[in-house]
Amino acid sequence: MSKWSSPDSAIESEWLQALKQGDRNAFTQLYDFYWQRLFTVAYNYTRSRETAQELVQEVFMSLWVKREELVVRTNLESYLYGAIRFRLYDLLDKQKSASLYADYAAYTQTAAEETTEQQLAFAETTALIQQQIDTFPETTRQVFLLSRFEGLSVAQIAENLHLSPKAIEYHITKALRLLRLHLTDICLLLLYMGCM
Repeated sequence: MSKWSSPDSAIESEWLQALKQGDRNAFTQLYDFYWQRLFTVAYNYTRSRETAQELVQEVFMSLWVKREELVVRTNLESYLYGAIRFRLYDLLDKQKSASLYADYAAYTQTAAEETTEQQLAFAETTALIQQQIDTFPETTRQVFLLSRFEGLSVAQIAENLHLSPKAIEYHITKALRLLRLHLTDICLLLLYMGCM
């Protein structure tokens, strides 16, 4: 029997029966005959001698451990090729999963970093705007805070502060104009700090 010819079904059947009875000699013959074939299949897929050897060893180890309940529906050769293909598919699935997980981890890490940077930029912008609001004349500051932060209407603010609606509109317009003037400076500062 040449190295690459298939054993006849009678020899395979003998190996299988002896294997099920725990015959180490039969296992060795089977191992010697199929090892190189299975290694070649595994190596062609993985291009790694070490990985291919590990996969083939796993197939033979499983064959020995499960020898008593072994069910071979076609022939031993087909069973072993199916077993090595199963190991290869399993390996590829794990590699794909690991790759997807690595991509997801990188994405979430980047997203988390961006979110943190955005939160810092927002906090800094808010602080700078608040500093600007604090410089407004008292009535303008009060009107603006009631309008933009408390959500009150012009009529409600006028009633609270005992001012005319026209006066309230004047103070809101004044506050927005002052903020607009300083918004350019705030944006330039944030760009300089690398926050935008």
